[in-house]
Formats: sequence, structure tokens, C-alpha cells
Amino acid sequence: MRRFLSSTLPLVLFGCVGPSAHYQRLRDVASQPIDSSWVEQRARSALQSRRLDTRPVFEELEELSIDGFVAAVQLRNPTVVAAEHAWRAALARYPQVTSLDDPMLSYALGPSSIGSNNVDFAQKIELSQKLPWPGKLGLRGEAALSEADARREELRTAKDKLEQQAKVAFFEFYYVYRAIETNEVNKTILQEFKRTAEAKYAAGTASKQDALQAEVAHNHLLHRGIVLERLRRVTKGRMNTLLNRSPNEELPPPPGALALPTLRPVYATLVSRSLEARPEIRALLHRVRGQQATLDLARMDFWPDFTITGGYNSLWQQDDLQPYVGFGFNIPIQTGRRRGAVDESTSEIFRLRAHVSELASNVALEVQDAFERVVESEHVVELYRSQLVPSAEENLEAARSEYSVGKTDFLSMLTAERGLMEAQLEFHKAVSRYHQSFADLERVVGAPLFTEDGYESPK
Repeated sequence: MRRFLSSTLPLVLFGCVGPSAHYQRLRDVASQPIDSSWVEQRARSALQSRRLDTRPVFEELEELSIDGFVAAVQLRNPTVVAAEHAWRAALARYPQVTSLDDPMLSYALGPSSIGSNNVDFAQKIELSQKLPWPGKLGLRGEAALSEADARREELRTAKDKLEQQAKVAFFEFYYVYRAIETNEVNKTILQEFKRTAEAKYAAGTASKQDALQAEVAHNHLLHRGIVLERLRRVTKGRMNTLLNRSPNEELPPPPGALALPTLRPVYATLVSRSLEARPEIRALLHRVRGQQATLDLARMDFWPDFTITGGYNSLWQQDDLQPYVGFGFNIPIQTGRRRGAVDESTSEIFRLRAHVSELASNVALEVQDAFERVVESEHVVELYRSQLVPSAEENLEAARSEYSVGKTDFLSMLTAERGLMEAQLEFHKAVSRYHQSFADLERVVGAPLFTEDGYESPK
């Protein structure tokens, strides 16, 4: 038996594939706990897990910051959790496909030899191990790791899309708050107009219609306030849904103002960067690499696999014949099945490469569209900030002065006030859309964009 074990165990262990360095690196990343230190710093929180409620975190804040909100969304949203476990599941395929089949142990005995006086007790013990053709396990592992890499890029895609959704919701939240503030300010102005009109009517220098017009305009602002409050609740519900919370949970208000980033890179640079950084393209390239390994494996399947056998057979009565070793292999004569596998893998590679080319063209178009919208939004913001809003303010001030001395009618002053309010609302909307466009540009580029004032997406 000792001779049997010493002769067969090395054969059983022969051909085992140890974990590759690439797999070990990915496994180390997958086993690390989620780093939430930067979330704690920016959101002033102590988030420990995805299930931890974030309400106390936000309740401690005087205002909600964009980076703190995005960080909390990426930490809690189930979309990221699902994509992360899809990656971990794909990574767990590697040790399954690179391991040898379990060895087979069999035992047999000769029933007639039990208690026989003529022959010794006859038995047979056999241990066998199937060994694939050298290189097959490595190719299986390469295909599995390529799929794991693709799943990891899909995790990045999920995070990028979720970040963009969070930013769009946050900047919509910002606009709603600024619109509500602007509406309240204009309600105060109209109340002042109404008091002025009533005083002039009492003095006989104006008609009662002026006060009635002020009252009608004030009621319109009350209606707009109701609409804006509904929009605030809807936007807050969307943000809470991204946080995996109840839609009715309260959120701190957004900051009073937002810095306006200025684009530094040019369009051609952004396209080149997107083709390298977009996780969707990288995922397809990983799958091309994995399919190439599958093709090589299909070609290698024309070569046989081996079976190493060792045993002890006391059915032989001579002691020297009882230990034995054996060798066997399959005969790969089913060439139709194997050629079909080669053809399938070849076509799959061409299909994936066509998708890569198609996606690259679409990415370039997406970058151009997003880039042009950012440039347009930047011009609109600057137009309202430097010209339209100041002109509307001057127009209202002039109308108020002229109305107070009787040089213009109340309707002109009321029209000037409406013009200022609309300009202010459009300015805040333009700021919100600019940031939303910038967030969309970062998503289609697939990487944060550094700008002159240090604007950068939290990652």
C-alpha cells in the first residue's frame, strides 16, 4: 500500500493550477471592506454599512452638499449592491474552472475468496485522476477572469450612472429651493407695491385698479408657490429613493449658491479620454479577451485528456503483480462538435468586436452632444448673470422711481417686476441645467473632469 500511495499521489497532484496573480489581486480587492472614510468626512457621518439609516447624518447638517449626497447614494443604493455581487459571483468562477476533477476511488472484492482455504482474500483498490491537456485549465481561468473584469467594469458603469442620476436630482433640488426663495421675495415686493398703490389711491393720485392688479399678481405667486412646493416634495422623494429611503424623509436644504466650473479640456481630448475610460467599452474588450481564450480552448479540445490510474489488486496471487499504475486518454473523434465550438467562438469574437466599434462611434457622438450642451449652458448662465438679470433689476428700479412721481402707470411697474422675477428664475434654472449637463458630460466621458477652479466629481 505504501508503494501504491507513493507512486499514485504525485500523479494525482500533477497538473493542478494554482491561483494566478491577476486572480489574487482581484480576490484581495473583493475581500476588502468598503472604505467609507471619505463619506464620513464629507457628510460628517459614521456610516458603517449599507443598512445604516442616513437620517441622523443629514439631520446634523445645515445644508446638503453635492459630494456628501452622491457618496451616500453610492453607499446605499441597491443598484450598486447588485452590480458588486454580480462581479463577486463572476470572480468566484475562477477557482471552479481551474480546479481538477475530484479523484475517483473504487473498491472491489472477490466474494468467493472470503473464507476460502484455496486462495487468499482477493480485493482491488483503484485511485484515478483525470488530467486535462496542458494549458486547458489556464485558458478556462483566463476566460473566467475576463468575465470578472467585465463585471467589474459594469459595476463602474452602475456607479457612474447612479452618480449622474444623483447629481441631476440634487441640482433640480437646488433649483426648486432657489425658485421658492425667489417667489417669496417677489411676494414681499408685490405686497409693498399693493401698499403703495393703496396709499396713492387714498390720496387720489391713483386708481383702485392699481391695488387690484397687485392683488391679482400676488395671487398668481401664491399659486406658483403651491406648484413649487409640490415640485420640492417630488424632487425630495426622488432623492430619497436614490438613498433607498422612504420618499417622505426630510433632507437638509441645498447650498445657497453653486460654483460654476469652467471646462479646461477641448472636445478632441474628451473623445480620446472617453474611448479609454468608458467602462462599457472596457467591459466589451474584456469579453473579447475572454472569448479569445474560449476559442483557444475550443481548438485545444481536439487534443485528448488523460486519466492516470494507480491501484492495488490482490486478485493476482503473485505479490509482484498486485500494485499497478495505468494511463488512459479519450479519443477526440467527435470533430463535428468541436468544429462547431470553434465556429461559435469565432463568430462571438466578431460580434463583440462589432459592438466595440459601434459603441466607440456612439460614445464619440454622446461626448459631442454633452460637450455642446455644457458650452451652451455656460453661455446662457453668463448671459443671465451679466446682462439679463442686471438689466431687469435696473428696469424695475426705474419703473418704481417713475411710478412714485407719477411718470408711469402701475402696470409698467408690475410688468418690470415680473420681468425681474422671470429673469431670476431662468438664471437659477440655467445654473441647475449647467451642472446637470456637466454631470452628464462626466458620465459619457467616463472620468472626472478637472477644471480651473478644482471642480471634480467625487469617486
